[in-house]
Amino acid sequence: RPLPTVRVGDDSGGPVDATVVADPAATRQTYAGVGFSLDETSVSNLWKLTPAEREKAVRLLVDPERGAGLDRFRLTIGSPDLIEHLPFWSLDELPAGVTEDFALKHFSVRRDIDLHIIDTIKLIQRYNPHATFFASAWSAPAWMKTNNRFTGQVALKPGSSTEYYQVGKLRDDCIDVFARYYVKFVQAYARHGIRVDALTLLNEPGMDVVYPAMDISVAQQQKLALAIKREFRAARLDTGLYVHDFNFWDWRDPNSTA
Repeated sequence: RPLPTVRVGDDSGGPVDATVVADPAATRQTYAGVGFSLDETSVSNLWKLTPAEREKAVRLLVDPERGAGLDRFRLTIGSPDLIEHLPFWSLDELPAGVTEDFALKHFSVRRDIDLHIIDTIKLIQRYNPHATFFASAWSAPAWMKTNNRFTGQVALKPGSSTEYYQVGKLRDDCIDVFARYYVKFVQAYARHGIRVDALTLLNEPGMDVVYPAMDISVAQQQKLALAIKREFRAARLDTGLYVHDFNFWDWRDPNSTA
């Protein structure tokens, strides 16, 4: 709605630090939408409500006519850092005795269905058909990483008692299969009527933490971006790719892995 030309408030008449002028006639930048992350925790809280309460909550959040009109949502590819029910999980968990899955035979979004993440997206789509979705992975599956763990891990550098390095790195030989992992996610959600229009390369690359995280060097990110583009083209997907899913200040650091 148009804003009033003059904002009148309870001003004491004292000096101000700055004057902000917003000119609605000048477009400075565009944005894809405003929303929140549809992770296991937020969805779990919605599904603790009664069906009527849940529908009311979603309608108030996303309905453009009778609610806040939120319309841009981030999906998590596997488990993010905040979940209610441990353990953390990826979308390609291996059965006992299996150590690798380059054919991605064990890929599944079954847990996304069981946790009502898909159902919640459907509910959002009902009340806001124009809602859009993008997705992020916090880590590659454990078997694609040097520490064979879905979570991050740090260790002392050899010969040092004070310096640490991150063990949970993406394996160089798994860059291409990680790209195909992303393709399978987009395709799996499409089969449920959900268009994922973009992915981020990785959530917070290089984080040294105990929750799902992964170190991925700049060189690997370049190779992964090219691999994703190649796999998207082969699968005839027009999914976008976002880079630098991290803090703005880190972008200026020449040594950053982000």
